[in-house]
Amino acid sequence: MKPHILALITLLLCQDTSQAQLIGRCYGAKPLALGGIGSLHSNGFETINNPALLADGKENSISLFQEIPYLQKDLGVSGLSYQRKNEKLAQGFCLLQSGNTYFKQQLVSFALAKKLSENLFLGAALHYQLSYQYQLQPLHNLMGAMGLLLRLKKNWTFSSSILNLNASRYHLKMETAPITVMRFGSAYQVNNKLSFLGEQEQIIGRQGQLKLGMSIRFEPNFDLYLGWNKNAQQYSFAMSYQSAKTRGIIGTSIHTILGISPFVEFQFSLISHKK
Repeated sequence: MKPHILALITLLLCQDTSQAQLIGRCYGAKPLALGGIGSLHSNGFETINNPALLADGKENSISLFQEIPYLQKDLGVSGLSYQRKNEKLAQGFCLLQSGNTYFKQQLVSFALAKKLSENLFLGAALHYQLSYQYQLQPLHNLMGAMGLLLRLKKNWTFSSSILNLNASRYHLKMETAPITVMRFGSAYQVNNKLSFLGEQEQIIGRQGQLKLGMSIRFEPNFDLYLGWNKNAQQYSFAMSYQSAKTRGIIGTSIHTILGISPFVEFQFSLISHKK
């Protein structure tokens, strides 16, 4: 492996252990553009970000996602996600891969969600993570997750999610357990064109992260997302354009030390569920 890649990976591992595990992050262009806030709004990768979001809305979709952290293709993250919105029981499937031949991780996730009332949604997910490291035995971990979404009145939305419910006490190999992540979020919709979002993420045994975001709609089909992750010293933004059956999002995150991380996502709407 090239020396500068090794140095970058070492820096990432020292800076934040969650960067080394697929399970400890949010995915999709919209969450990344909002500073890493993934638990509040439908975003194409609800299965991993917050399974409760699967029960919100009615459009079935397929999402394709690509991120190049700090412009290093050896750290690239690719994702494929399918969301089936159903009033009785919504389903989601997600496949993620990151790394290269020296260090690679794959994550397969499946989730179910239920609309319990007009304003309350509940979801559960199962994640299987496989990690390869050069000349070492692969690591296998099976983890559970739960998510909740609550709407109050017309403008307020609250969310909560926890990843790795059992802290991997039953992980398939007796190795170091993956992290347990809890997220608590709230959003306030000023009007149809402006929303403010905030999320507190807490990794058990580590310092928490405060994330702030803003969503602005300029036209019916054009949106702008802005975000700030206070503890990670990272800013982000993205532009979104949506047609009748497709949506494209392109943007980047900017770390004050490590540089920029561009990302892109394409979402394709399938047959919508009729209420």
